[in-house]
Amino acid sequence: MIYKSKADTIHLFCVYLLLLPLFLLLFCSRTKEHLNEAEMMAQELSDLRQQITCFVYHRFGEARYPSTNIDEEVFEKQLHYLKTEGYQVLTLGEALNYTGDSERPIVVLTVDDAYASFMEKGMPLLRKYGFKATLFVNTATVGGKTYLSWEDLRSLQKEGIEMGNHSHSHAFFLNVPDREQKETFEKDVAMAQQLLTEKLGVAPRYFAYPYGEYSHEIQKSIVDMGFEAALAQHSGIIYKGANRWALPRFPMGGVVAHLSGFKEKSRLLPLPVLDSMYRMPARILQNNSKPELHLKVSSEGFQTEQLQCFIAGRKVADSYITTALDSGIWHINVEKLPPLRQRRTLCTLTVPDQQGQWYWYSCLWIMPENQREE
Repeated sequence: MIYKSKADTIHLFCVYLLLLPLFLLLFCSRTKEHLNEAEMMAQELSDLRQQITCFVYHRFGEARYPSTNIDEEVFEKQLHYLKTEGYQVLTLGEALNYTGDSERPIVVLTVDDAYASFMEKGMPLLRKYGFKATLFVNTATVGGKTYLSWEDLRSLQKEGIEMGNHSHSHAFFLNVPDREQKETFEKDVAMAQQLLTEKLGVAPRYFAYPYGEYSHEIQKSIVDMGFEAALAQHSGIIYKGANRWALPRFPMGGVVAHLSGFKEKSRLLPLPVLDSMYRMPARILQNNSKPELHLKVSSEGFQTEQLQCFIAGRKVADSYITTALDSGIWHINVEKLPPLRQRRTLCTLTVPDQQGQWYWYSCLWIMPENQREE
């Protein structure tokens, strides 16, 4: 367009000035909407009264499945420890909404997959010590040869066992093509929710990701479907700063299912991460992306020189870790690591404070293209 006069130019400039606030308003609105979604996905348990140590079990007294099994004798020793030390053992729902005695520490026992051995060997011990648990059920296998029936589940529910949703098929949802993943996941979880509600009379409020695997879209689906919280399988302590949609649990199966480790983990404190981005503890690695961890932590009170990093349970050489202090902020970087071989790899940081109390943080690196691990 060619302007014929100076007046035309001035007129156009005035229109631009009038429209500029509208453009800025629209831009800020879109930016705010994006930030709100990010904040929602990293929503903290700001109303939590005290920290919660959560453990996850699968099989009881089934030695032929060593990676997910706990020996009955060891399980009883763990329960005896909780009883004698005065821990409050609550269901997940009770713990997240707890308003009682804040002096006694809280432990939540969760059980995934609803294997028959829970009722046969685990539940009698819970009865003996007067404890409850939260059971996450994948509904496709209910009534199967080695799984609990609907009648079993109703019986357990009457005894105070809280029921949670663990999907219908217990599939590797991260291996579903991206364009189909959200719909496939939501249909599967909705089917489980419908069955659990119809058969047990109560709609589960909590979800546990199969294998602890999830993507941003899967996590958003859980939010949109109305669940109150979701559990993953990276280890750690549930506290006010924890991500409500990816709460940590300490696994109790295989080589880590022993009494000494149980005692140690029940006394740990959460390493308070300052950047909410890193409260999203599952990282999907694709296209040869490198495993890295970058955290910001308040340095106050920590013996920073005693920081330790473990990957897949093995201590990492100091050459892979760099740290820096800046105005009370402790920057921790774990990078330049060797390639990962497993589908799921846990990275854990531990550090003591000046009184010798240990703090814990972990994240899970997931490589969906790697071999699927049961």
